[in-house]
Amino acid sequence: MSSGTTSSTTRFDPSTPLLVGSPVRRRPRPYSADLTPVASPLRPHCLAVDRLHLWQPPVSARSASGLLSLDAARRILHALRLGYADSTAQTYGSGLLVFHVFCDAHRFSEEERSPVHLNVLESFISCLLGFYSASAVSNIVAGVHAWHVIHGLRWCLDPAEQQVFIRAADRLAPPGRSKRAPLLVDHLLALAPVFDLSVSLDAAVWAALLAIFWCTARCGEFLVPRLDGFDAQVHVQRQHMRRERQAGQD
Repeated sequence: MSSGTTSSTTRFDPSTPLLVGSPVRRRPRPYSADLTPVASPLRPHCLAVDRLHLWQPPVSARSASGLLSLDAARRILHALRLGYADSTAQTYGSGLLVFHVFCDAHRFSEEERSPVHLNVLESFISCLLGFYSASAVSNIVAGVHAWHVIHGLRWCLDPAEQQVFIRAADRLAPPGRSKRAPLLVDHLLALAPVFDLSVSLDAAVWAALLAIFWCTARCGEFLVPRLDGFDAQVHVQRQHMRRERQAGQD
């Protein structure tokens, strides 16, 4: 075996970490007054992006089988969590919070929410209708489903029934915000004198504004969400830039 080949002992060792870069985590903010879950050791206070894997069911389905070591069960959980982009995990984590706050309010036991009983889930979704848009309801349900997938819990909702709920959510959705006036080239021309391109911050903001405008992109798709949210595995870096010149052109 060559020195560059991973041995089978290392390859199949469940304690070997899955190495994936991620941004430095911030401290979580306090819960909002209307979305504060009952304190539980199963659900530590953490960032929304971490709830899918840090919030635990009362019994681990994989550990309870007796077939897997604790390291093997943890590795499966970690691998499944990495199947979701951080932005998706954050959205799903927010939906998972809504689900558990609902279960707390209705005094559903841990066993009735993980795996979730069909009647509990149906009641939960029906209570969302009229308060959230159809896309928000879909994301909230997807978050609860993802939590079940990551922790190896049985999912009970039939896809056809879920689609009926989403159609109902669309019909009952609260009115959305009215469309805002579009950003025009005239606005850019009015802003241009404000920026001093000899200042790196001004140059970066102006470049980002022009790129987003002419690419008709969303700010969330182009910019990092926070100053500490940069992820070298995802975001564009200066070293990725290159210049190409076709033959015969100056």
